[in-house]
This record gives sequence, structure tokens and C-alpha cells, in this order.
Amino acid sequence: MKSEDDLWDTGKDDDTSSSNSDDDSSTLDLSETSPEKDEKEINLAVPEESEAIEKDEDWAIPLAEDVDGLNLRTIGIVGTVVILLLTGTLFFLLNETNAEIEVPNERYDEQINYNVNGFLNFDSNLDVPIPFGFFDNDIVINNLDVVFQGELSLGIEGPRHVEKNGYGETKNSLFRKYIEQDLDDVDGTITEEGSEPAELKNSNIKSTQDQYVDSSSLNIIRSDIVSNASTAKISGIGQRWAWQSATDWIPRQHSSGILPHGNAYIGKTLTVGDSGTLYESGIQFTTKVDKGEKIKDYDTVKIQIMTSHVSDSLLGYEYEYSYTFSFYMSEVSSLPLKFEMRLTSEAKSPGAQLYSIDLKYTATAKDVFEGNEFVPTKNYDSVSPNSEGEFLAWDNGAPALGISCDENSKLNGNFNLQSGITEARNNISSFDNYIKDQQAKKEEAFVIEANFSSNNNKRWNFTMAHSNEQSQKVDGWIVDYRQEKINGTTFVNGTEKELDNPILKMEEIETPLTVCSAENLMTDFEEIADWAIDKNTNNVNYETTTLILGQNLISEQSLSSPTSILDFGNLDLISAISDLNSGNWNFNDYSNNIDVDTAGSYAYFLDRSGGSDSLGYDYQEVAGIDAKNGLVMFNLQSKNAL
Repeated sequence: MKSEDDLWDTGKDDDTSSSNSDDDSSTLDLSETSPEKDEKEINLAVPEESEAIEKDEDWAIPLAEDVDGLNLRTIGIVGTVVILLLTGTLFFLLNETNAEIEVPNERYDEQINYNVNGFLNFDSNLDVPIPFGFFDNDIVINNLDVVFQGELSLGIEGPRHVEKNGYGETKNSLFRKYIEQDLDDVDGTITEEGSEPAELKNSNIKSTQDQYVDSSSLNIIRSDIVSNASTAKISGIGQRWAWQSATDWIPRQHSSGILPHGNAYIGKTLTVGDSGTLYESGIQFTTKVDKGEKIKDYDTVKIQIMTSHVSDSLLGYEYEYSYTFSFYMSEVSSLPLKFEMRLTSEAKSPGAQLYSIDLKYTATAKDVFEGNEFVPTKNYDSVSPNSEGEFLAWDNGAPALGISCDENSKLNGNFNLQSGITEARNNISSFDNYIKDQQAKKEEAFVIEANFSSNNNKRWNFTMAHSNEQSQKVDGWIVDYRQEKINGTTFVNGTEKELDNPILKMEEIETPLTVCSAENLMTDFEEIADWAIDKNTNNVNYETTTLILGQNLISEQSLSSPTSILDFGNLDLISAISDLNSGNWNFNDYSNNIDVDTAGSYAYFLDRSGGSDSLGYDYQEVAGIDAKNGLVMFNLQSKNAL
């Protein structure tokens, strides 16, 4: 079992990481907002919010941020004005007769455009990086204090799209669900670890999320999230921009709604006074329906979905959170005419506050388009995975190379994992003894992680270990296998090392995808080929790209539901907070009994990273494919101004 830091970095050492400057002569004009791809200006929602709550797996929370220096006298004045206005609005309140709303099901071509605003205040004494997916550019933020406003569009396009699924099959009649957000005025301050507070002024964040749904199976076959963020010149830092794109082909069942908790109100009759209980992702929410308000001349009711917790004190550690999502629903659309999300949380140690977060996001409709035909609610076509990949039995404790590699590929039968294992056994007696001992015990060692690159010399770096269910730690070997480009001379050396017990055994995946087939299937997708393929040779450029393979916690289930690898039955948040505060946090302590079919697997990755002053930015691209079934899982790209 590997730590959280190693969820996908399966044995790659720093010496072989691909951090070369890009040979591409294209450069970025920093006078522009940020680089654009395919003429789209797009942007991810801020990770802090999506990490802060247990969100629906099919939803990316719109960005929300925080107010600095709120004037309490102003609030007092506004409150007085509201009280005075009550005498004028009392008549309308008393004459509000609609206490029940029948919310329609989703319709094709329905759309609502919103004005949005909000704030985010975040303070932390825990020097824990905020994870941005699988990228290396994690940062530690100690304070974020931001207010924002902008526009948001939510909608559904009819079944007129054509896309490939993760098995390379072309699918027709897909409908698209989308979130498009443009926060054109983001102001505040941000304090990164070891830095002075930096001012954010007139920053811009554009984001989109697209989901392509098969209208027959009602499976989401592709999701895209793309972000484009830029700042005006920050005092002490200068101008910043960041562009990120995340595509996944993880098939999963479509659920009602674009915003979270859709099953609680879409297609339902909401009556004022109703209340209930909702369970999502192992969390219990309470629901309550109240009177709404008139929005765009439509009657609404307000459904609130809430959860909260205040912990007992354990050795001086305590935490609490409160989450409320309010939806103003009408009979004109499955989308709310107004919604507000509010989240507050804090944790304390015996002597200090560890973190606090206060988030508010409000959206109010300005344009309403009702749509036409209803979106199907029942599927009539089953999904049958049909990979074109080559699957063979393990060969000498490693995935087979296969026969599908191009003759010009850097991957070949003369220098592969099998030849590396053989040469290591022939030259390192203690390694050979280890392999023989494990064979005798019927606990055969196998390649749990490996990487290949051809920067300077060809090189395989791989780790072999055996699975032992009776122990958390096992003995294993790390082997370095190199071949000189000039004369083809090979070198091998290895080191015995204590390792975490592997999360799987070879027999759990009897015939993994071959190495050559993994390369071919991934690069059949133009999104991946665009950065991984050398246009001159039409093969993967392993001088700038690294092939990584091995056990990992990435799977269809863990990508669509990241918490699937956690053992909630034994999850003690107070203990976790205490461990974080003391610097002793270990992912292994909060996960158990990894299910290879759901939360963990064996996979292959292509990884390229680099950057330079002449290029003007750092970049990283990562793609992954599941060794069990040949499903291309994701393609991630990131660019950040230097």
C-alpha cells in the first residue's frame, strides 16, 4: 500500500524524470490573459471548494471566494432599509398562495444564465499542499481572502454530439450537460507558505465543465474540465496565469441535475413544510422546504439541504463544520432560479486554531430558457466494454511487452522488463536468491512499479516485491537497468529495500494489458497523441516523455469517487487532524482492504513535464490506462506562468 503522495507516481525516481525543455518553438505572449487551446477560454473551479465538501461525483463546484474588510456599518444601514421595506412587501407576502411546486424533469436545450457573487476566507496553520489533481504544482496556502462576482451558465444540449469512449469506440446521439463560468472580478489576498501576502486585483477566472451522456445507456462516457485563470500584476509577484485541462473517459451512470443533490428535487413535488433525510457518499443530510420568492416572475419554493457536526474534544483537538445548499425551484425548469451554497468549518489544537474556512456562493437567474423534449430517465441499452487491446499472461514477473509496438518504437524486445529481470538475476546473486525464495514460498515477486525513458541512455527503473497479507511491510528490490545509445552496452544494479505490502497480487489480474498495447491505445486518442507523439517519427518521444506502470490507487471507481479508497468505518477525523498538525499523517492509516476491482489497480501512464524561461511557462501532461481492461482513463494538462 502506497502513501497518498504515490497514488500514481509508481517508482519514478528523480534522475529519470522528464523535465526537459520543450522543443516546441511556440512561446506565450504574456500580454494575453493566458494561453488558449482550440480557441477556447476555459477554467477549472477552485480546488479548495471541491475538496472542502463531499460533492456529488458528477459535479464540479463553481468557484467561490471571500470578502475582505466588510464594513459593519454598511450592513447596519442595509438591515435598516430592509426593515423599512417590509411594510411595502408585507402585502405580497401575505398574498403568496403557491405553497407547492412540481419541479419538472430535465429537458434538452434548457439553460439558465446567472449573475453570481460570493466570497471565500481560508486560514490554515497546517502546511499541507492543496492538491491540484495529479500535477506536481501543489502549493501550500496559509491564507486566502477573496471576493468575486461574474456570470454562470448551466444547461443541457440535445443528443447531437459524437465522441469516443475510453475503449476507442465512437458513440453517437450524446447529449451535453455543461457549466460555464466567467468570474471577471476576483479581488483579495493570498498568502503562500514562506511568502508575504500578495494582493489579487481584477483577476479573471473562466471555467467550463462538459459531460457527454449516451442517450441510450445514460452513461457519461466523457467529461471535460478546463480552466483559464489570470491575475493583474500582483504586488511583489507580478502577473500570473494558469491553464489546466482534465479529460476523463470513466464510464459512470448519469444522475439527475447539474448541481449537487439533484435527486432530491428534480421531478419532485416540493411542498412547503416538507422535511426529510438524504444520504449521499456516506453522509446524512437533512432537507427542508420553505417558502421561496418571486424570481423572473416565477413562483418558487426553497429547498435546503444541510449537514453539520461538532466534535467532542479529544486531547484538546476538536473540529466542526456546517454545510447548507439552498435551491429556489420553480415549475419552469429543472434548474434552480437561484441557489446559494454556504460552508463553514474550523479545527483547533490544544493551543491554537489549525484551520478555518468560510465560503459563500450565490447565483441568481437573469435569463431562463425552458427547453423542449424531456431527457430520458431510463436506459434501454446496456454497456459492454470492448477493448481492442492485447492482453497476455505475466512474463517473468512483469507485464508482457506484446507484439504491437511499431518497429521504430523505443520499446523493443531487446531491452525490456524481462531482459532487465534476467540480467539482474544473472549479475546480482542476492536478487536471484530473493526471486527463487519467493517462488519456493509460492509468493512470487513481480514488478509493482516501473518507469522507462530514453533521455541520454535507455533506462528501465523498476521495483519488484511480493504480496504478504500477514504483514504491512515486505522485502523487495529496486533495480536500475540501462543501455547505452552508442554501443548498446547494458548495465544493471539493484538495492534491497523494505517496502509497503503491494495492494494486489498477480493472480488478481491474470492477463494484464501488454506494454506495447498500452502505448498504442493511449496515443490513439488525439488529445494524448498531441503532446506524447514525436511528429517526425510518429512514435512516443521517450526523450521528453516517461512511461510509468505498476500498482496504483487509480481506477474507474477511485477517479469517479475519490473517497472510495478510504475506510470510513475506521476514519477518525480528530486523529487525522492531530496527525496533520504533528506532521505524522500517513495515508495507510486511513485506508484498508483495497479492492482491486474498485479502488486500486494496475495501470500505465505517459508523463511529460518541463518548462523554460524562453518558453515562459512550466507544463505537465499525464495520461493513464487501466491494465485490467484497456480503458483509457484520463488526459491531464497543466501550464503555469513562470
